[in-house]
Amino acid sequence: MDWLIANKNWLQYVLLAVVIVSAGLQFLLSSADQYQTHREHQKMQGSLNTISDNLEQLTKVEGLDRYLQPIKIESLRKYVAQKDIEELQENLKKFSEYLNKKDVNGLKEAVKNILNIMPTDPFFRVYELALKNRLIDKVFAGDYKIVQVVRWDWVVEGDETANLYVSTVGKNGEKVVYGPFTNNAISMLDHPINRFMQIKIESHGTGRFEWYPKTFRIGWAVAEKKQDGRLVPLLGLSEYDPYFRLSLVGELEF
Repeated sequence: MDWLIANKNWLQYVLLAVVIVSAGLQFLLSSADQYQTHREHQKMQGSLNTISDNLEQLTKVEGLDRYLQPIKIESLRKYVAQKDIEELQENLKKFSEYLNKKDVNGLKEAVKNILNIMPTDPFFRVYELALKNRLIDKVFAGDYKIVQVVRWDWVVEGDETANLYVSTVGKNGEKVVYGPFTNNAISMLDHPINRFMQIKIESHGTGRFEWYPKTFRIGWAVAEKKQDGRLVPLLGLSEYDPYFRLSLVGELEF
């Protein structure tokens, strides 16, 4: 104790130096962590950009142009693991190749591999249905077609009419409105959906009307070509994307 008292002054300086060095080390470690996080974020962002670029290149490939809409690419980036993206891209290329060649066995294999990665994807689930129900030859012949569809729940009774409109943006950023749609069980939306989508409902009359926004779905279906040239989507051969939802203000979110 006498030694501590005799050396108290310089021991205080030593303690202060230790505190300063400790604070300096803590600052350097914190800076290193921030730098590492920044590098990892840059690397991840670069990887995501590469994924988007590669998928956007596939939009020019036959059979994938309607499927790989901008809003779908965003969905793939969000819900498909990065480690699976490269394998998915290869199988998408094979799918397009087999579709162009009308190779049924090749299509079955490509669709199976894609659904192993994305088991809920409605586009390829509909192709799976067409293959299982032996309708793919009629798709090749033009008697049937794979089309994009929407469905929703509402109640329209008595002297009441209601229409649903779908708003999105065109290639040049202009607003595009599709509709009116009145068949809520299944309606064909054979137009591309870009990064933005909004739903508008109009009703008028003296009857009863109820609309359930959360029931709105986007998907794909097999459509039959009628003698007058109309395409009629088949309710029993349709699938819907579980990741697309409509907000309470009518905007699509996923």
